[in-house]
Amino acid sequence: MNEKPNFSENRDKILPNQTLLLAEPIFKSPGMDESRKTKFTVPLGVETWVEQLSLNPFTNQQITEVLANEYLSIASALREMNVLFRIIIAHRKDIDERSTLAMLQHFGARGIALDESISETCFPRDMLVDFDGKTYINPKANFNFPDNSGIVSPLGEGGRVLKLGKKVFVPDPRGFVQTRPKYTEDLRTLSDHFQFGFLPHPLAAEVDKEGRITKVFPNDHIDRVAAFITGKDNKDYLLLDSHYIAEFQAPYGNHWTGIKEACQKLDVTPVVIDRKPASIPYALNLEQFADGTVLLTGGDSSLTESVRQIVGVDKVYVTSRPVIFYPLYRNGGIRCMLLPAPQKIVGKPIIAQT
Repeated sequence: MNEKPNFSENRDKILPNQTLLLAEPIFKSPGMDESRKTKFTVPLGVETWVEQLSLNPFTNQQITEVLANEYLSIASALREMNVLFRIIIAHRKDIDERSTLAMLQHFGARGIALDESISETCFPRDMLVDFDGKTYINPKANFNFPDNSGIVSPLGEGGRVLKLGKKVFVPDPRGFVQTRPKYTEDLRTLSDHFQFGFLPHPLAAEVDKEGRITKVFPNDHIDRVAAFITGKDNKDYLLLDSHYIAEFQAPYGNHWTGIKEACQKLDVTPVVIDRKPASIPYALNLEQFADGTVLLTGGDSSLTESVRQIVGVDKVYVTSRPVIFYPLYRNGGIRCMLLPAPQKIVGKPIIAQT
């Protein structure tokens, strides 16, 4: 079962029936020179970071190195927190096996071999979501269960799902461009056991390399602009990007009104995090562990202070360097790169022999 942990009693960061997976170490985009990238898809408010890439251009090799260093900073933070994790290995042709082996040895971690048919662009978080023993699989991930027990569903895409115990925030079904009967059907099935709060779809922007917005459209990955955590007072909080709550679009109207209604329904306290042009992109894409500890990107002091006030100073860890290029070049943050997966699927964590 995946009930909400009692943070005051639980000393383990990962639940006994779970194994923490870390994303595959693919730092160089296969067949693509990322220094020539001309369009970026980001949440509204992140345009300044794209403009900076134009003013301070990076070579493809430099981009690869920054991505590797950001990845290492996440793995280093996990080791500092004494969290056992396994690194996904699936697309061997796209990783540097020598550096990956060195990394596994350095962190005392083990790899986990997954079939190479899984999507290269799918982060671990978007492979599956565990609803208290029933595991929903993202159909786009090409992730296959050994025993075929998973339920293929749009709810398997974890970027759409913010879950704490029996409380779950998901994108409002009305917001999809095309109707998704399977999505609404699965929500209806799960509503007997879970409380759902519907959130407006955040707006995303397509931005050219000069920072000019060329297109604005809804995106259903709510974890790019919101985080659902439990505080030291054992109350639940929804942290929200200030750009997100200020948005307005049909059929919701004012986003803030709908968000407050969803929070009230689930007895959750909304907390608006003021985002500046220099704020780290995807900073709210953070991870809270089973003992209440939170891992978030370095370089965002205002968010770090807000989280410390909610969960406690001793419960907050930040990466040694800001995680910026993963959001800009790979559309993912820390939460995207981590997945507490059911052990019945991936096995137990293993301490590497040194």
